[in-house]
Amino acid sequence: MERVPFWRNLWNSLYLAVLTTGFTLFFCTLAGYAFAMFSFKGREALFGLLLATMLIPGTLNIVPYALIMQALGWIDQPRALWVPAWPVRLGSS
Repeated sequence: MERVPFWRNLWNSLYLAVLTTGFTLFFCTLAGYAFAMFSFKGREALFGLLLATMLIPGTLNIVPYALIMQALGWIDQPRALWVPAWPVRLGSS
């Protein structure tokens, strides 16, 4: 029976969760502030686009993300987990 590297897997999960949460909080705070405090041309259209992307389920992007990560040579690397998580989190916040 093969041993599962529990601590390494736990670290990877915590690493991914903290990193994506931090980036999500940072970028969503900036976007929320801009939408709330500034009036600019195309604001309503951009906000509508943001809301429309929130309707797309994140699982719909799994195959395209896998193909992109393979093309970049990022298979079996941590950045292949957290880079695609940014737009998914940004669109679903």
